[in-house]
Amino acid sequence: MEQLQPALPDVFEVRYGMVTVSDGKGKPQPTRLQLAGSGFTLQKEELVYAIPTDMSDPAPVDGSKDRDIVIVRNKAGLGLSIKGGAEHNLPLLISRIFKDGAADAINGESVECFTHDAAVELLRRAGDSVLLTVRHYKVAAPFLKSSPKKIDRCMGNCDDVKQKCGGHSCGNMPKLEKHWTDVLKLNLLMAYITRYMMGTDKLRPNSFEVLAMDCRSSGVVHCDDTNALSDWVKHISNNIMAANVHHIKMLNRALPAQEQILFIGWACERMPSTKHWQTCVWRPRFIVLKGCDVCFLDNPPLQREDWLDCEPSYRIVDTIFHIYKRMLTPGIKASGNCVNQIGSKTFACSYRDKPAGLTLDMTSGFSLFDTESKQYLWRYKFSQLKGSSDDGETKVKLMLQEGKLVETRELECATLQSLLFCMNAFLTAKLAAVDPSFLKSS
Repeated sequence: MEQLQPALPDVFEVRYGMVTVSDGKGKPQPTRLQLAGSGFTLQKEELVYAIPTDMSDPAPVDGSKDRDIVIVRNKAGLGLSIKGGAEHNLPLLISRIFKDGAADAINGESVECFTHDAAVELLRRAGDSVLLTVRHYKVAAPFLKSSPKKIDRCMGNCDDVKQKCGGHSCGNMPKLEKHWTDVLKLNLLMAYITRYMMGTDKLRPNSFEVLAMDCRSSGVVHCDDTNALSDWVKHISNNIMAANVHHIKMLNRALPAQEQILFIGWACERMPSTKHWQTCVWRPRFIVLKGCDVCFLDNPPLQREDWLDCEPSYRIVDTIFHIYKRMLTPGIKASGNCVNQIGSKTFACSYRDKPAGLTLDMTSGFSLFDTESKQYLWRYKFSQLKGSSDDGETKVKLMLQEGKLVETRELECATLQSLLFCMNAFLTAKLAAVDPSFLKSS
């Protein structure tokens, strides 16, 4: 049997633009949203120091060399203060005690890429005797001596530099520039996007929320209008699906043909409410179409072994989906897989007050077997079914065409719902089999 691949979007979209983001309570803050691959990134604009190359590379100046200095901690601490750090695009600078000193290592641990706070924390837990590796760093002197106001005056205005900047050259001064800094990064693999307030059926106006597989939230992302909202939801949904499709392909390499995964994604299950003022509550459920089964999980499986041991919730032939667009093709494929595997299924019923068995067969269609006489009373192909109706309890009527005549066959079945669901699966699989290329199309 040919191995079926999920016909879902597998191309990532790249997009970025301005939105506002809030925690659902406070005032939304301007934020840049960036989509690239399976990444969802929120960025904020910050002022950071952009320093010349000769300052950003703390190479020895005037023949200076690295020196090791031991400081013994007393009741007042180490007695030094530091400036700079990776978040300012600066090396760590000792602003007091050692004039113009730059720290390269603390107790042998390199601090070249440390932020200011990380370096402070390292110094706090460094012990009573601290070994610092330092060097004389003359080019940083203007930064250490100048106040932020003086540095700001240097930006874009180099006239009369000596008077404004204390006699140093503005070319060696760190300058404040605007940069986009990452605030939050989410992986869109098996992520969940919703416009609803969590657990309710209340829509947020022109906003949405993304929940990652690790339960981290994007916060409430607000858009300018409905068009912008529609575009963002569409692009993010496409990237979630693309990430899921790539993951499905990797997982299917380790799964047998009859256990192939066709779809993974999120939906919401309606639950009865325990509070008098709520009619219902909704909870996210993770859906997996795998082989002949559909699984409803509270959380997505993380390890490959979890996928192999994924317990089925229902058989496809025992289920009817009111399917949204993205699940249509995988749902039809899953029905085809299941029906092709089981071939036929028989239901106990009664016909004209006599016990009988109604068989659904992928090849021959409908056939009714009389239990007493042990003979087939009638046979019809699936294509001869022109309609059906049921009373919602035990009785079903099949309108079957024979030549120009349409005959009504009334059956009574104790498991009516299972019979109707199975009929739906067989008819869906038969329709798809009429055009074999359908199963390979999107």
